[in-house]
Formats: sequence, C-alpha cells, structure tokens
Amino acid sequence: MAPASRGISNNMRRQDSAMIFDGPVKIQYLTGSSGLPHKNPTKVEAEEASNLSRIFKYTTLVYRIKEVRAVALILNQNAEIMVTILNNEQYDFQPRAGRSYSVGWKVIWTYFVELLVVGIVYAVLSGPVSVFQWQVDKFAWFLVPLAMFGIAYGVFVAGPIGYGANWVFLKAVRGERIEIRDMFVVFQKNYWNAVIANIVVGVIVGLGIVMLIVPGIIFACRLAFVPYLVVDREMDVMDALRVSWDMTRGHGWQIFFMGLLTIPVVIGGLLCLGVGIIISIMWIAAAFAAMYHAVELKDGIPEIRYTGE
Repeated sequence: MAPASRGISNNMRRQDSAMIFDGPVKIQYLTGSSGLPHKNPTKVEAEEASNLSRIFKYTTLVYRIKEVRAVALILNQNAEIMVTILNNEQYDFQPRAGRSYSVGWKVIWTYFVELLVVGIVYAVLSGPVSVFQWQVDKFAWFLVPLAMFGIAYGVFVAGPIGYGANWVFLKAVRGERIEIRDMFVVFQKNYWNAVIANIVVGVIVGLGIVMLIVPGIIFACRLAFVPYLVVDREMDVMDALRVSWDMTRGHGWQIFFMGLLTIPVVIGGLLCLGVGIIISIMWIAAAFAAMYHAVELKDGIPEIRYTGE
C-alpha cells in the first residue's frame, strides 16, 4: 500500500501545485493568506508572489492617483467658475465707457504688481520699434536695413506680444490667475492669425483715416475686439473681423467715447512726472478689456456665419 499511497500523494501534490490563480488570489495562495489549502512556496513561487504583489499595489496606486487628479481638476474648474461668478457680481459689468474705466481702475489695483510687470515687459520689448521709427525720421540710405528690420520686428514680434498683453488684461478683468508668460502664449497658439490680423486691422484703419478720417475711426471702433477674439477664442482673421463687427454693433459710440477718454488719461499720466504714463496705459488696457467682457456677458459671442451655408 505504501507505493500506492505514495502515488496518490504525489498526484494530489501535482493537482495542488496546479491550483495557481491570477491576481490577488494567486498572491494570497502562494503566501498562505487565503482560504485555499496552504503549501510552502518554493523560492521561485515566493519571488513571483512578491512581484505580483508589487504590481498589484502599483496598479491600485496609479488608479487612485488618477481618481485624485480627476477630482482635483473638477474642483479647480468649479473654483474658477465660482471666482468668475463672484467677480462678475463684484464689478457689475456694463458696456458703457464710464463703467468700463471704473472697472479697469479697480482691476489694475487688484493685480497691480502683475500688470505693472506686464506693462514694463511690453514697453521694453516694443521699444525697438519706437527707436527704429525715430531713425527713419532722420532718413539716410544706410538706415534702410535698420528700418526694414524695425518693421519686421513690429509685425512679427511686438504686434503678437501686444495681442498677448491684451489677453492678460482680459484675464485680470475676469478675475482669473495671471502669469507673465501669458503674454507670450500667442507664440504657442494662433500666432500667424495674430500677425495677419494685426496687419489687416492696421491697413483697414489706416485706409479709413486717409478717407477723411471718419471711416478710420469707425473701423477702429468696430474692430476693437479683434485682439481678444484671436487670442482668447483662437479665431482666424476673417472670423475675428466678422465677430468683432457684430459684437460692437450698438456699442460703437461707447467705444468711441472710450477712445476720447484716453486723451485726458494719458495727459494726466504725463503730468505725474512721466511715471504715471505706465499707470495710464494699464488703466486704458484694463478698461477696453472690461468693455469686451461686458459685451461678451451681455450679448454673448455671435455665431460665425459662412456665406456658403
């Protein structure tokens, strides 16, 4: 009976060794922590169980991290929405010139340091354009390459940075967190539309001014929202022109009055020992951003129309 019993025992041991499962059950079985029949694991089985245990713990940790990140993203989005709602209630945005300057004044003091740095950085980066223009006034043939470089710099560098600076002021008006690098975001998204839009708007307004000045003023007022639409909404040039024209319908006079108010604001800044001009420029930029945001809240963004549809 001994050989037979030994064969039965060996057969049971083979069946027992075949009872290996995947996942936590396998780990528990090999480590003796499950309800399955316990057996002493070999060195290979112990290492396999240890590896499976680490993989299982790592996978569980990864899923938990993803869940935490998803919850954090939702909470962050909800927080931004709440900040925007509270910001809108605090400032009571209305598409009027006086109200826009009032909101702009409050905004620049709320984000004074950030907007001051943005203003200084933009002034420094756009400074070469003013220098090149001054050199052109003192015309000499050897200055032609310098003048051409100045024009290219203004079109491809200073212009897009100006669009980015306008977007920073818009974010401040909305009560969003702003960073200095935000003024360079246009180089990462919608850059060529910003370049072309800046050229097109400049040509349209310039031609309008040549045509008895009044058309140029009208074009400047109706296309005042193009920079915000190109950067904030990432529209292409033609869409930004159409939408700005539609958004400013009924608000042209208020935008015109805002343009007139820039004169005393700039003069007041110059009278403050010249240093106040930086504050004046910040105030004007925040006021126009407040006007755009007020129209956006009141009327929304018009749908883009295509003539072929």
